[in-house]
Amino acid sequence: MPGAVTTGARPLGTRSRVRSKSLVKLALAFEELDLALRKATPGVVTTGARPLGTWSMSLVKPTLTFVQLDLGLAEGYAWGSNHWRETTWNKVHVLAAVYELGFHVVHSDTDTTWFNDPWPFITSHLLNAEVHAVFSTDGLVTKNEPGDHGLEVQTDAYTNINTGVYMVKQYPDGNEFFKIWKSFQPTNIGHDQDGLNAVVRGEAMTGDKKLNPPHEAQNRVVRAAQHNKTLVSLLPISMFANAYT
Repeated sequence: MPGAVTTGARPLGTRSRVRSKSLVKLALAFEELDLALRKATPGVVTTGARPLGTWSMSLVKPTLTFVQLDLGLAEGYAWGSNHWRETTWNKVHVLAAVYELGFHVVHSDTDTTWFNDPWPFITSHLLNAEVHAVFSTDGLVTKNEPGDHGLEVQTDAYTNINTGVYMVKQYPDGNEFFKIWKSFQPTNIGHDQDGLNAVVRGEAMTGDKKLNPPHEAQNRVVRAAQHNKTLVSLLPISMFANAYT
């Protein structure tokens, strides 16, 4: 539902309709960001004392492209509408463009509320761990024992992934992972979440034999079925709850 996302009394953002003019402005904003980074001295981009990512003069120009031509504005913006589906895919294009600049990325839908600083978790279970990407789920019950604040124990190819919150760190095959994810958009598979589930879970998603068979999970990590160079895990349901819980 449209509205403000807040932490305490501070609004973090509002959900609004995506229009073509906004996409043009967004593309221009990335152009300006890219030019600014190229003119500056290579180094570490920080917020306060926390490094968000590193970049260099050799970075390729991010490719911010949008496949859709008709958002279906006449039908209105509602869950399940074409406009809504394409808006969810726009998020992937934006995150992929930022990722190409050399940053780790953390995505959070505007209807998400953070009650604590996620940085310690990100540092411990993503940046300093043998996993490339972590995602929230539609799960209702965690398999983690009390006091276990690690990644979700029930991480496997048979658990539905939710793209409301996810984190992808920089790794050699990261751009390829985003490319494969975006490749599902023109197949009419559904929204961005359906595409991601196909990439990670493969045949286990719906039984579709056109997709690769799933990999077995080991130590709370599973290889993406459509891109086995990507190691994926799930955020613990006990700490990253969804609206169903």
